[in-house]
Amino acid sequence: MEDNKNHLGNLSLNDILDEYTPKTNSETADDSDIDKIVSEVTGDPEPPRPPRRPPSRPTASDRPEISFGGAKPKPAGRAADEIRSLAESVPVSAKKRQEHTETPEPAIQEQAALPAEVGQTEAHPAARESVRENFGTYEERPAKTDEKPYRNERSRGAMFTMRTSDDDDRRKAATTQKEYTKRGEESLITEQIQKLKSNLTVRAAVLLAASLFSLFITVANDLKLPLAAVFDRTVNPAAFIFTNTILGIAAIGMSYSVVTLGLKNLFRLSPDSDSAAALALITSVVGGVVMLFDPEPLKGGYFHVYTAAALLGMLFNTLGKLSVISRTQRNFEFVSRNEKISAVSLVDDPDTVAYITNGSAGKRRELAVMRETDLVRDFMKNSYSSDIADLFAEKTTPLVLIAALVVGGLSLVFDKHAENTLQKAFVLLAAMSGTISLTTSFALSLIANLPLMQASKRALGFSGVILGYSSVEEFGDVNSVLIDAEELFPIGTAEFTNLKVLGSYTIDKAIIYAASAAKACRSITQPAFYKMLRGETEQLHAADSVKIEDGLGCICRINGEWVMLGSRKQMEKHGIEGLPPESAEDRFSTGNSILYLAVSGHAMMMFAVKIKAGRAAKRWVQRLEDENISMCIRSGDGFIDRRLVASVYDIDPSSVSILSSELDGDFERLTAPEEAISSSMLCSGHLPTLAMLLSAAKQVKAAANMGVAIQYGALILGVLISIVLMIGGAFRQITPTVTILYELAFLILTLIMQRFNKV
Repeated sequence: MEDNKNHLGNLSLNDILDEYTPKTNSETADDSDIDKIVSEVTGDPEPPRPPRRPPSRPTASDRPEISFGGAKPKPAGRAADEIRSLAESVPVSAKKRQEHTETPEPAIQEQAALPAEVGQTEAHPAARESVRENFGTYEERPAKTDEKPYRNERSRGAMFTMRTSDDDDRRKAATTQKEYTKRGEESLITEQIQKLKSNLTVRAAVLLAASLFSLFITVANDLKLPLAAVFDRTVNPAAFIFTNTILGIAAIGMSYSVVTLGLKNLFRLSPDSDSAAALALITSVVGGVVMLFDPEPLKGGYFHVYTAAALLGMLFNTLGKLSVISRTQRNFEFVSRNEKISAVSLVDDPDTVAYITNGSAGKRRELAVMRETDLVRDFMKNSYSSDIADLFAEKTTPLVLIAALVVGGLSLVFDKHAENTLQKAFVLLAAMSGTISLTTSFALSLIANLPLMQASKRALGFSGVILGYSSVEEFGDVNSVLIDAEELFPIGTAEFTNLKVLGSYTIDKAIIYAASAAKACRSITQPAFYKMLRGETEQLHAADSVKIEDGLGCICRINGEWVMLGSRKQMEKHGIEGLPPESAEDRFSTGNSILYLAVSGHAMMMFAVKIKAGRAAKRWVQRLEDENISMCIRSGDGFIDRRLVASVYDIDPSSVSILSSELDGDFERLTAPEEAISSSMLCSGHLPTLAMLLSAAKQVKAAANMGVAIQYGALILGVLISIVLMIGGAFRQITPTVTILYELAFLILTLIMQRFNKV
């Protein structure tokens, strides 16, 4: 029988804690890595999470060759372009992509002014005039020549953002909205956001009142409902036209920046969604003004004034902008409250991505990483980014205008109700206005913003932030994430169920050596060891010459002795003495993983390690698999492999890869914290939040693409209806009520179809 007093028997964890853990009340060591984990184990009310990055270690080339009698280990190898004034847009154009340079050294102290790459450059005169209404004069900051751009210009999301000093595309206008450049500016930025929100709210209120009144008198006339004589076009057509025209002019006054910049963008051949709304409103108002000179033909119902439809289009345009500013306000409140957050970034070096993901059999890989930061750069630029609706409008608005001109030209041939030149002019304008109203979607400003609003609200519940559509475009095609094993197996997921002393060391000394080695090789068993020590970590020893052996474990030197912490294969590879037979190991493990401790060539202890999935992580790891996103995991534990991860999280092993230790340097570089990082997506630094954000980006992109597809169908059908009815002499059937119902029907269809891509 084995002698428990000599520590040669199987001991339970409770036995160890009761008999061998030191009972003194000495304070814990001043070690941040240990204390953060211990605080969570001991139930601190606000426990900080353990850092994701371990202490620096020697590179592979500097690590010594080590042998314990076996074979030697093999040597290791190697915006909305100008926030679209948010309320007032400027064209979105494809931009030149600059080569992404290395991140500058963090030489910025807290509360110091940050460099001004995000400071805006010269704006178009119209853009200045548009934005001053809401923001006032911009405070320019000269760029520092010794700094490098933070923003990844090679990402797809960059084309959707505003132009700043690190963007050389002069077709994009800069904004006078002050960028968030340093801590301490929160009150100023909040005030500016609130001011813009107030302006848009007032505009929406005025447009709502004008739209409802115009809609009421228009629908009542079209459907011949009871109506006051003054607004009855069969009794007083001049008053009817005058009322709608005045309402349209008032709407232009409230939205003058949208109208002026929208039309300028159209004439510059770079229209956006504001151009479409402005075109519909202007043509309806101009048609009404012309009709005022001879309103009598309106009595017959052969001509129509489409002001009500145009007003509704401008109202929905403003509501889309309000959703943007509301999202920005919520996100900024979160960012300003949290001093430490993690930015989600894409790895833009294709060689590094291919090396980390093993090339992926020729498939293009897009790799996302998390990096801790104190400050988020380009916050406003990404928040006020343009979206897919602007690209849709850029392609279709010229076609809509051409179709309107064609229908207008056909009206001069096929419409027989005009009796003079003035009436022919009105017929032309009425045909153009009707065609534009039928083909200008109410849903255009909502097809991306509504899914974004839902995703943003949900993300905040998980301590995540989606700034704007640039986030969706940048991360919508991500298919790989780079994470540490500590993220996949946080505190509480690795526990010791049994252990056994094999050598001459006392159990407390063996545990201290094992815990010291676990810390050195960033093992996921660190919290379990610290729990055994009851937080008294001052006894841990410093380790040097740390070497990770892929799929085996780690080797380090502690107090001049070579220490190994790893699997049986590692022990056998190095000829470690004193290993138990495999049959005894199977009985000891009871289906759990085995971890060995060896010191100076002799086995000292074996541990049975139970691995389970993180309570919050399992759902989101499976969501990553559902979205075809694979995990590239950095680990220092020999017992962690793709099969173990797949088994614990119930996923396909093909979606998991364990990084080679040769990539430790790349991992450290790609996940190293920075004082300031430009990113359009932020999180708490936890894997569930990252998974939720990436999943949301894909779903929002799918929903937005679905919305755009529906708008293409509505536009094509609207053009065909207009041309056919005009040729058939039945264009009078396209009343304002018909156009409104047509657009509302496709708006409802869009919302219903987007629900199938629930965010």
